[in-house]
Amino acid sequence: PAVGPGEGAPGGGAFRLDWIAVEGGPFRFGPPRDAGQRWSENLDIPAFEILRTEISNAQWREYLLDRREYLMSQGQWEASVPGYWTWTKDPEDPEGPREIPGFPAAEETLPVRGVSFLQAVDFCAWLRATARAPGARLPREDEWEKAARGRDGRTYPWGEGFEDEASIFGRVVRRNRAAVDAPKPMPVDVTATDVSPYGVLHMGGNVSEWTDLGLWNSGTEAGEWNRYRVIRGASFQEKTEDGAISARTWNNDFTMEGRFTSPLVGFRIARDARAAGAEGEPSSKEEAPGGGR
Repeated sequence: PAVGPGEGAPGGGAFRLDWIAVEGGPFRFGPPRDAGQRWSENLDIPAFEILRTEISNAQWREYLLDRREYLMSQGQWEASVPGYWTWTKDPEDPEGPREIPGFPAAEETLPVRGVSFLQAVDFCAWLRATARAPGARLPREDEWEKAARGRDGRTYPWGEGFEDEASIFGRVVRRNRAAVDAPKPMPVDVTATDVSPYGVLHMGGNVSEWTDLGLWNSGTEAGEWNRYRVIRGASFQEKTEDGAISARTWNNDFTMEGRFTSPLVGFRIARDARAAGAEGEPSSKEEAPGGGR
């Protein structure tokens, strides 16, 4: 992603992370059983915390400025001007333009996108190493879904019915893969009504998100032999049904070795509850509709 000059995040360089606590216990993982997919099941997972928002461009910029040598060594980025980062060439179109038309220099409050799985993993390592967020990691697929769904088995983060204005997705009509209008992501802290039972934002849209340890059939973790990476949530250009909590996008990262990127994919972070307790950092707890989670 293109990141403009400057340091730190909004608010004088403060690196603020708004954590949401998700209690341990059972929930339904996967689509309704009548959806014709056999992998729906009840899972019981430990308590954890997840970020209320997606990672923003401002937060990503702080990481870039601190880890510039890593990114350059991986050949993923090019510094055209000190402190200013540009898009890489599309690996599927190496002769194409380096700058992606229609995507201007990143605005601080928008979600970062075009990040590879390995870059997201390294961002988490950087948060741990710099003590910005001890225990930071990508959420597992089951954690992501529970944070979006709660315990009542809902189809969308906000409930059962599809609401056209509830989320930042489904507003684009595609003709031969070209968008008729030009939807774009919204700032990570814009609430709208795309709010999960726990108070987590934009799990039904805005940008799709990387998860770690995808669960494929009967809760089995994807093995290293196939390197499947599961992307969850719809983006600002997805069709309506992709905003359902159970919807999956997957990427077989075998040939790309963790370097696949998309202008529709970003991420958020999570951590174990014990890591949060060790840090002593307060987290938000919000009651779900109807008093349950």
